Parts: sequence; C-alpha cells; structure tokens
Amino acid sequence: MRRQKPSDRDEILKWLNVIESGISSDDSDLPLPLQTDIDYQKQFEISDIESLPQINVTTDGNVSKRIVRKGNGPVPSKGFQVSVRYVARLLPSRKAFDLAYSPLQKSGSLNFELGAGQVIEAYDLTVATMQKGEACIMTTNPTYAYGELGCPPRIPPQSSLEFHIELIGFEQREGKILLTIEERISESNRIRSEGNEHFKKGSFRKATKSYNRAMGVFEGLNDLTEDEEEIVDKAKLPLYTNLATSYLRLNESSKVIQNAIKALQIDPQNAKAFWRLGRAQLDEGQYPEARANLTNAAKLEPQNKDIRKDLEELQQDEDLEQRIERERPNP
Repeated sequence: MRRQKPSDRDEILKWLNVIESGISSDDSDLPLPLQTDIDYQKQFEISDIESLPQINVTTDGNVSKRIVRKGNGPVPSKGFQVSVRYVARLLPSRKAFDLAYSPLQKSGSLNFELGAGQVIEAYDLTVATMQKGEACIMTTNPTYAYGELGCPPRIPPQSSLEFHIELIGFEQREGKILLTIEERISESNRIRSEGNEHFKKGSFRKATKSYNRAMGVFEGLNDLTEDEEEIVDKAKLPLYTNLATSYLRLNESSKVIQNAIKALQIDPQNAKAFWRLGRAQLDEGQYPEARANLTNAAKLEPQNKDIRKDLEELQQDEDLEQRIERERPNP
C-alpha cells in the first residue's frame, strides 16, 4: 500500500534525501509523485561527476559549474526575468535543503530578475552563464552564498553548497529598458536609497545587494562623451564608497579594497575611500599599505577621530609584530 502524498516542502525534501541516500529498499515505499521526481533528478545523476569539465564561474574559482546537459542559444543578461528549476544541497553531506520543482504537480520553478540581488550571488553569477535548456551542477563556497552566519536552521554557518540547476527560459522584462543617462541615474539613486535603508537597519548583506543592483543600471552604456562619463562616474562614486563600507561591516576585506580602489579612481581625494581602504588593509595585516592610505585619509579629514583611532591601532599592531620578531629565537 502506497504512503500518503507529502503535503509540504519539508516532506518532499525528506523523501528526496531518502531517495538519494539509498535508504529506501523498495520503490513501493515512495509516494507516487516522488517516483516521477526520480526521473527528473536522473539527469543530474552522473556516476563520476569529477569526469565532467569544471568551469569556473568566478575568477577566484570559488564558484564553478559542471554542465550535465547542454543548452542552446544566447545567455540571459542582467535585468532579464529568468525561470529555473533547482535542488539545493549542503556540502559535503549533499543533504537537500531547498528545491523549486514540485513532484506533486510535476512542474514548478523559481522566477527572478537576474542580477537584481534577489538570490545569492553564486546563483546570479551562474545562471548568467547558462543557455536555455542547460542543466548544470554548481558548487559555491560560503562567500558567494550565505557567508559566515549561514541561514539557520537549514543552512549552518560557513556552508559550502551545491545546486542542481536547470534553466527553463528567460525574457527581457517590459518597462525595464532605461534609454537615457538621466533615467539611469534616477533609477540608480532610487535603488541606492533602498540600500541606505537596509544599512541603517543593520542589514548589510541586503545593502550590498541593493548597491550592486544600482550599479548594474549603468551596464550597457557605450560610446559616452567625456562629459557623460563624468556624470556617470559621479553617480557611481557613492555606490563604490557605500559598498566598501558595507563589506567592511561584513568583514569581507577583499571586496572593501576592490570598491575603495574604484572610488579612488574616480575621486583621488576621497577621504572615505582612503579610510575604508586603509582599514581593510589593516585587517588583512598589510601594514605599509594601510599606513599610507590611513595617513592620506587623516590629511584630508584631520578632525576625524575614528581615522586617528585606526592609525593608533595600526601602530600597536606594528609594534607587536616587531617585538615578536625581535624575540623570535635565531634558527
């Protein structure tokens, strides 16, 4: 006698984990819809996953994918509405914790705007590389997923994840085409204000997503005059400094440094950018670079007590490092 159909996502996930762990010894133990789900999942069942070529999605290799089934045609662009099916798993256990496919209705999908910060960064970046109909296995480290905190209770802190993703299709959203620079700046400022509200509430991850969305509004601008480039750079500058500040709160020093440098390329006398850059370098133990940049910040804002505190902390760290070096026994 067949068991009753699962009534919610947790029940489906439980059965999916039973199926893939091989615990169930008889298909008669499985709900009928989940037998159909086995067929859907079989496209991801590769006897030797490592035999599939690994494609780096990010330059640091922390997000990668292996194509299980090739798609065709172009890949979606930022701002497109995409539709995917997926199963999400924890690594190394490969325990499923989320899915967007209903074996009950033999359908279902997740729909979101690509590059809008509506999903984790690894997901956005990977789907942007996929063709329609493509199925892949994506893995990501915590930095591009849920970070140090995770998303309890389902996702523990510092979790690496695996996603089985199928790109069903995508289309350009109506009403999202911004033709003029002025329209783009207005839209970017609106999204930046959303990020500022998130920052005020202490939701720093959401703030970074908003600031990155605001930055994405300027993608696709080509053949600008010098005056137009200056206008766009002026709009981007607070986004770079806000991103640097937000990533500093998230202890993601490499991203702080990246965005602070971009801000300084636009405004070489930006005290906030020098300060964030120096602070991140101090956290990374890059003392000579930190001293140079914090000193520049202090010269631009001599009354800023927080900058002076960072310089004092730097001096203490340098003194400690020198003392340890002196006391180290000779080999």
